[in-house]
Amino acid sequence: DIMVCATALLGIGAGGLTAQTPTDSLTVEQVVQRVLATHPAVQQAAAGVTASEARLAASRSAYAPALSAGGSAVRTAPVPNLTVPNIGTFSLAPRVTYVSGVEARQTVLDFGRRSAAVAVARAHGASAAGKVALVRSDLAFQAIDAFYAVLFLRQSLTVQDEEIDALEQHLAVTRERASSGAVTDFDVLTTQVRVATAQSQRIDVANELAQRGIALRELLGLPPGRRLDIRGSFTLTPVGV
Repeated sequence: DIMVCATALLGIGAGGLTAQTPTDSLTVEQVVQRVLATHPAVQQAAAGVTASEARLAASRSAYAPALSAGGSAVRTAPVPNLTVPNIGTFSLAPRVTYVSGVEARQTVLDFGRRSAAVAVARAHGASAAGKVALVRSDLAFQAIDAFYAVLFLRQSLTVQDEEIDALEQHLAVTRERASSGAVTDFDVLTTQVRVATAQSQRIDVANELAQRGIALRELLGLPPGRRLDIRGSFTLTPVGV
């Protein structure tokens, strides 16, 4: 496995991410930016922070007074009446009686129960924020490792093809020399073994490249058949001590 240390890229955020067309080549910075901006693990961790903030707000609401309002209606039937001759009839009770009220409750002492709930909610919020940073850091390292692994394996595949081509040319020359008696058949056999070994190594490199390409596409959210266009180099910058 290829281990690449690039801690300077850990602080790269989603800002500055530009839309990429299928023909654009992605640099390592753009790959990290895209992974951190679109990967579901980052979005899931961010949703956890939002949920923790909601739980903290809910725990703080215990300090607020609780208000409630209610009402009722009572219907009287039959309504008692009083009749006074030559004056009229009077109702002794209303036909419908309405009752309403508002109630307020405030907890004065709970022996630290509310403050403990708020402290637990704050701790969960800090843990969720730490998880976001951890997920982003892990994804950044995965993206950097897969990026440079693909670059390295592509170059290795090119070198392997050149080596196989050179060995096949050498094999053709060796066969001609063997036919003329300049070398033995053992030299031809040795060259054939070298060609077969190089071809086997090329298959291993191609398989590793395919696996690393799949991993990088998964991090970028690209479909399996999408062409992976990346650009970069292995130029080393000396660091003064």
